[in-house]
Order: sequence, then C-alpha cells, then structure tokens
Amino acid sequence: PYKITVIPAVPEMSYPDKKVEAGKSVDVPVTTPDGYKFPTGTKFVVDGDAPDGLTVGQDGKITYNAPKDKTPGEVTGKILVTLP
Repeated sequence: PYKITVIPAVPEMSYPDKKVEAGKSVDVPVTTPDGYKFPTGTKFVVDGDAPDGLTVGQDGKITYNAPKDKTPGEVTGKILVTLP
C-alpha cells in the first residue's frame, strides 16, 4: 500500500491570532498545510504599509514590537509570499 497527499502548489497559509501588551513583543509563526515546507528562496514581505514595530522574517514569521503608547486594538495586514 501507499499513501499520497496532494497539497496546493501555493499553500494557503495563515497566522494564528496573538495578543501582546503595549511595550512588549510577540512572534507569530506562519502555519501551512501539514507537511508543506516553503522552498529555499521563498520571499515574505508585508503587503502595503507595515505598522510601526512590525517585521516579517525570511521564514515568514511576523515579529511585532508594540509601541509603549499603542492604543489597544487590532493590528491587521497581509503578507505577500513569492515562491522561487
């Protein structure tokens, strides 16, 4: 017997919801379908203007350093992924 799992060529990725206090930081890892790994050379960038303190790493992980004077509320946006 064998088992084949077909996954999307461009996976549907997501980020879990996280909470952070003003003046602190939080890391938000990218999640993908089971078994999918982005190929070497994949690029992740913030699509549009990034709020102050938000960056995205080469692995797709978002880091947000919430400013000390940040008003409580949601920070939302999109990450653009370019596969090699």
